[in-house]
Amino acid sequence: MDLFQQLISELNLPKISYVKNELLLQQSTPINSLLFCQDADLTIFHINEHGKEFILGVDTNYSGPLGEMEFFQRKPYSTLNVKANKAGYLYKIPKLKLLELLREKPELTILLLEFISTRYNKNITKLMNNITLSARINVIEQILELKQHSNSPLFKIPVTLKAKQLGITDRCYHQILQVLEKENKLIKQGHEFELLDEKALKDEVLYTEVDK
Repeated sequence: MDLFQQLISELNLPKISYVKNELLLQQSTPINSLLFCQDADLTIFHINEHGKEFILGVDTNYSGPLGEMEFFQRKPYSTLNVKANKAGYLYKIPKLKLLELLREKPELTILLLEFISTRYNKNITKLMNNITLSARINVIEQILELKQHSNSPLFKIPVTLKAKQLGITDRCYHQILQVLEKENKLIKQGHEFELLDEKALKDEVLYTEVDK
């Protein structure tokens, strides 16, 4: 976090304390400053239009910015809620001061862009992994059902239809099938498939349901 320590030092920013359960960012409220926290325990969540809460992640010992993706938008409003799970402190970097500093020291602009891009890619990769894992279990359940209704060891998988039922793309579905083939749990023979390790697939679904 050398970049943000440098920004804090350059702008001579004071520490701002917060308490446990305080909302550091609140959904749909304006973001007037770029927040930077150190050693924070956070819960990130979203509340939909029906008032249902969805927890998107829990970070422990987190040091870094909050709301940086929205901060540089023309009308910056927080898209998520960020709650502190323990007391701590943060710094607020005012937008006008930050922009002035970045104009004076363009090298900091490049560092900031690199940091935001890296964190964005990390979060997107994590999100895609979570989606893929969920899709994998759903695909396995479909495969087991197709096998159950088959009168022979071989069965067809109507990928386009099954992918639409799950709300995923054909490509994603094919990728999951390819992974299962590489794991020697499934084999493709012509236009049909055969299970090589039905027990392993059933166990994976079972353990996932237990974890829920």
